Amino acid sequence: MNILYLLRGSNDNGISKVTNTLSNALTEVGHNVFVCVAENIILENDRIEKFIFPDVDVSNFRRIVNNINSRKNIIFLNKIVIEKKIDIIINQECQSISWCKLCLEMKKKYAMNIISCLHFSILFQYKMEYHSLKSALLPNFLIEFLRRKREIRWRNFAYDSSDFFVVLSEKFIDEFKKLEPKKNLEKLICIENPLEKQTAASSHYAQKENTILYIGRIEEKQKRISYIIDIWKIICKKNEFENWNLKIVGNGIDVENIKQKAENLPRISFEGFQKSVTDYYQKAKILFLTSGFEGFPMVLVEAQNNGCIPIVMNSFSSLQDIIEDGKNGFITENNDLNKFAEIAMNLMKSEELQKIMSNNAVENAKRFSLEKILEKLENLLCRLYQ
Repeated sequence: MNILYLLRGSNDNGISKVTNTLSNALTEVGHNVFVCVAENIILENDRIEKFIFPDVDVSNFRRIVNNINSRKNIIFLNKIVIEKKIDIIINQECQSISWCKLCLEMKKKYAMNIISCLHFSILFQYKMEYHSLKSALLPNFLIEFLRRKREIRWRNFAYDSSDFFVVLSEKFIDEFKKLEPKKNLEKLICIENPLEKQTAASSHYAQKENTILYIGRIEEKQKRISYIIDIWKIICKKNEFENWNLKIVGNGIDVENIKQKAENLPRISFEGFQKSVTDYYQKAKILFLTSGFEGFPMVLVEAQNNGCIPIVMNSFSSLQDIIEDGKNGFITENNDLNKFAEIAMNLMKSEELQKIMSNNAVENAKRFSLEKILEKLENLLCRLYQ
């Protein structure tokens, strides 16, 4: 099959990483894979041909999201579809109506198949809108009304214009059903994101240091990095953890504010954006995630794959599909910094517990191996041509 991935791009974007992993795997099993992006990305496989939309302002994120279906980009995509004889478009940006409209244009013209992949929770748009609406001090009933109106409009358009609508968690299927209890959802399926590589060493714990890790964007609105700084401040008040350190890996719009907040705290380092983070996972014992909302954060699976134990605030539904609380990670009450710190310190005190949970985490990550996820994707592709 000739498969075309559409996505925004950017090398520090999790969707780009997943696209790289899956496109490589599909190429290896005999498919011809092409990638078309708004922002340039580095592809790891020379056999995958890359195209860049011509009508894009990389300095304007909102325009990339909302105006990708310009006439110039439609003409450009037409040419790719015809010349490369594309059978299937996989839309990695279906949270945006403009990207869905771009795919629908191709579907109508060439009777091709569209697979839309949502890399966020079903309530992603609500979460984003809620933050902006809340600041305007609108009454809750009006926020709820606007939320439901926006959710149903966007979700129906994205779903109805696709041959299959892929979500990353079974919990998101439940959310969709609650939004649209009367809708026929036979096109809705769950395929999780894959691990690029499965850990090979069974002695992974031996190389670990007393390090707590955060990996991701330094962006307060979603990631709430200030929570991690406040939790670390609580931990640092206890003298028994002076041999532990905190490493923050990543970059983003709020990095200077977060550095300023952490200025007087000991044993905390900002590592910046790193092309490869495997070494950080392998050396760290614990991972912190305090996001206000997420889709299916691969940072948790990648951490588990390297025996790094995640401690996560319970703020998104797919979390239950990744972590079994108390066995291969910890799920803490949302917004409760003191409880989060308490759980972290109890784990930091017990090397025996660390070893047990680290081994459990590695075993749990096997559920998301590339081989298993690729099999699900191949089955989906076959269903399109039965």
